[in-house]
Amino acid sequence: MATSRHGMHSATAGWVDGKNCRKLLLCSHAVSLRAYLPFVFLFFVCINTSFAAKNIPVIVIANKNISEKTLTLGAVRSIFGMRLRSWNGGKPIRVFVFNDHHPLHIQFSKKILGVFPHQLRWSWDRLVFSGTGQAPTYVKTESEMLEYVKNTPGAIGYITGGQDHGHVKELPVIKD
Repeated sequence: MATSRHGMHSATAGWVDGKNCRKLLLCSHAVSLRAYLPFVFLFFVCINTSFAAKNIPVIVIANKNISEKTLTLGAVRSIFGMRLRSWNGGKPIRVFVFNDHHPLHIQFSKKILGVFPHQLRWSWDRLVFSGTGQAPTYVKTESEMLEYVKNTPGAIGYITGGQDHGHVKELPVIKD
């Protein structure tokens, strides 16, 4: 009988019953799975680094000319859900956000608003396509976010906490 390099008898040596064929198949799958181990390892490393990026501190910022000093969580959800359209003084709210795949937007959506980024976008799309609202304005970088919020009356957005945010107002979010 011929023996494989793993000490198993080969299928050509006369293994025909189901039990021994299953052993041979399991052995051959184990050999082929070993070839994928580096890819599996790399996958888990990538997953782990994406979880590490989820601890980004996020702060809500607004144009200096608005009168609010803090916002409730419900108000922030209504504003970024595009349901609340004006500040207490009647000035229109202009919302600025990053795209769905931006790490800061993912953190903001999940940790502050309590929704996934795609759910937020779906609600914006529903408002736009039904003709009952508009989508927020998208920005690409934090410096662009700061510029738009600083120069647009009634603007609101979010940036990474712990950095100099110059001529915009930080709005602490208070749990309801």
